[in-house]
Amino acid sequence: MRTLYYSGLRAAELVALDLDDVPTSARTGNVIVRSGKGPGGGKPRTIPASTQLRTTLSDYKSARQKLRGADTSAALFLNRYGSRLSARAVDELVAELGSGLGLENLTPHVLRHTFATDMLRAGADIALVSELLGHATLEATRIYTRPTSADRERAVELLQTDR
Repeated sequence: MRTLYYSGLRAAELVALDLDDVPTSARTGNVIVRSGKGPGGGKPRTIPASTQLRTTLSDYKSARQKLRGADTSAALFLNRYGSRLSARAVDELVAELGSGLGLENLTPHVLRHTFATDMLRAGADIALVSELLGHATLEATRIYTRPTSADRERAVELLQTDR
């Protein structure tokens, strides 16, 4: 779940990652997405790994060494049989973990949406967020800028000054 949130990856992009696609160290790191959504597998992109993502990946890579198939599979994320984890399994795991946290209907796409929304609300440029998400157009990213009812209420309250 952390890798999905801190990278904004789609479930299919997450499970397609190989160990070599996530070079990280304590100070630097990237997630290299070689194929995404769209014609011809989308456009490849590199997502800089935040401190939180580097820590998450480092911890996972250490734990991965003990998993079945770790010495024979290039896949970053492995299932219990030592094969590449499937997107469907990721969907199920996220839903199960979300339910355990009291978050019903949690999906990998909700985590992707939250990644984008949080970045935009923190002031990141929409073109940059679009690039990180691998969107072909800015229009595809604009969905993450839609105001919520709380946003509308705050906007109306701006007019409630003593004049």
